[in-house]
Amino acid sequence: MKITNDIGYEANKYIDKTTANQGVEADKKSIQNTGDVPKSDAVVNLSQASKEIQLAQKVIQETPDIRVEKVEDIKTQVDNNTYKIDYDKVAEKVVGTMFDDFA
Repeated sequence: MKITNDIGYEANKYIDKTTANQGVEADKKSIQNTGDVPKSDAVVNLSQASKEIQLAQKVIQETPDIRVEKVEDIKTQVDNNTYKIDYDKVAEKVVGTMFDDFA
């Protein structure tokens, strides 16, 4: 399994859509209420879902790609010839990945 900092096309599309729409709405209200052109320091309020996605992005970026403790434990098992492969679990993951690719 590969973990990347990319949260996915759909999430990015949602973030772009949400922030773009809210910025436009804030600008429209500013123009309607004051008649002035919006200033560059306009305040944009993000939806709760957008805030949660931003938090998830931050957590993903701060999470290390490699779990050092787990890698060291497996290395020790391999060195001691005690590492056991669960072939059924490997097969389940392979088949599950294939189904995910077709879905």
